[in-house]
Amino acid sequence: MRRDILYKFFEGKASPKEQRLIGQWLDESEKHKEVLVRERMVFDAMIVSGGITDRQSVQSRKKRTRVVFMELLRVAAVILVMFLVGGYIYVRKMEEIRLANNIVTVPVGQRVNLQLPDGTSVWLNASSEIIYPAYFSGSTREIHLNGEAYFEVEHNASKPFIVHTETFDIKVLGTKFNVEAYKGMEGFTTALMEGSVEVTDRKNKDKSVRLYPAQKVAFRNGELCKSPIDNYDVYRWREGLICFKETRFADLMRQLEKNYGVRILINNEAVKEKVFSGKFRTTDGIDNALRLLQKEGHYTFEWDENKTTVCIN
Repeated sequence: MRRDILYKFFEGKASPKEQRLIGQWLDESEKHKEVLVRERMVFDAMIVSGGITDRQSVQSRKKRTRVVFMELLRVAAVILVMFLVGGYIYVRKMEEIRLANNIVTVPVGQRVNLQLPDGTSVWLNASSEIIYPAYFSGSTREIHLNGEAYFEVEHNASKPFIVHTETFDIKVLGTKFNVEAYKGMEGFTTALMEGSVEVTDRKNKDKSVRLYPAQKVAFRNGELCKSPIDNYDVYRWREGLICFKETRFADLMRQLEKNYGVRILINNEAVKEKVFSGKFRTTDGIDNALRLLQKEGHYTFEWDENKTTVCIN
């Protein structure tokens, strides 16, 4: 494997194609895994010694190779001694080495589309976070999600894809589905468009539900409740749309809080239970959304001085 590709991998800058090539190369031989560990030691040693400043490009590194070589050996030796003194063994089986995780966090009002190392496509909604490895080693493909995401999973029957949320796990082979599971917020939902998924309670492994296309599951009153998908528009958030059908005003305000990163206080009790149907673009802003709802809701709204809290009166 070319050293420049390995160094891009260490820097977290390798493309999905390069990551897959490295994965295939590692699977070919145990010696390749030892080579990867050795190269990583040298790479880290160069950073410590100043051979690479701020993880600069491999091209600039090549100019100093001969000058710093002996220094690198000394630093690498020091690093190895530090690991041994601390009770750690740096060189071990690759399966036992946890490669650095990638963490992607989406700001409020934004959406992100990314491709995982296995080719799976993921759309992340506002205020969401995903954690995934640079390379899926082992017999499963596991990621962690806080928030809402839409997945188009690359099929691999021998390597299940597992989404871990705060309270539930979703296991799939290859499929298209939507997950909403924000930490600290009530409710969990998974909707399936293609394939099949199995949703399992992390605290009670015996409590699981299998979904088939056009079905969804929600966690209500301590139970996983399965039902048909009655409105696909709500999953059009990937297009920058907030769609709602017969939705309580209070629930809709929680959705606006998530999308715009603001706090909404409802002082008008009469409007809380009213239901609304419609859609609007997130790019049009929260003021536009509140004005549109105002026509039927019969309320007023005002912002605080810092524009972080809006009161519905």
